[in-house]
Amino acid sequence: MMNVGMAKAKAPEGVGRRGMQGPAMGLASRGATVGNANLNSSKGPTGQGSYDPNNEVAIFMKEAGFQMYTAVMLQNGFDDIETLLAVEDADLRSMGVPSYHAMRLKKSLQDLRRSLGPDESDPNHPIVAFLSSAGLGQYAGAIIRSGFDDMETLLLIEDGDLKELGV
Repeated sequence: MMNVGMAKAKAPEGVGRRGMQGPAMGLASRGATVGNANLNSSKGPTGQGSYDPNNEVAIFMKEAGFQMYTAVMLQNGFDDIETLLAVEDADLRSMGVPSYHAMRLKKSLQDLRRSLGPDESDPNHPIVAFLSSAGLGQYAGAIIRSGFDDMETLLLIEDGDLKELGV
């Protein structure tokens, strides 16, 4: 998981690396669609229910230009920024977010993550601890700021990424 400030991001119940399962399963299984969302209201994509427009996720989604997906995100457990930052491509697909919007949303979330700044000085952060034990602690900040902020994503790092980071 990613480190946001001092708190770790926590995915909603049933959401993991393989997408939504159990009670958090996407709207597709419930027959809902995103296409008929009213962009000027707080109604959900199915026209049912409403949400608090002052919710931090609602504010972020509106500022990022994705207010049409706010209700579906909240209905699926992405009701705080930490959880939203943990959303995965499979989650977005299961909620009916088109791939072109998913890419733009993930970019906006990446920008938000960078602005929040991970706590790369925490010696207990798994990436800091791992790199320090390997004698590479000086690279921890650059690696974490580049999005390799947990061991799973660090395993995906490639030579080109390391060269870009100056490692």
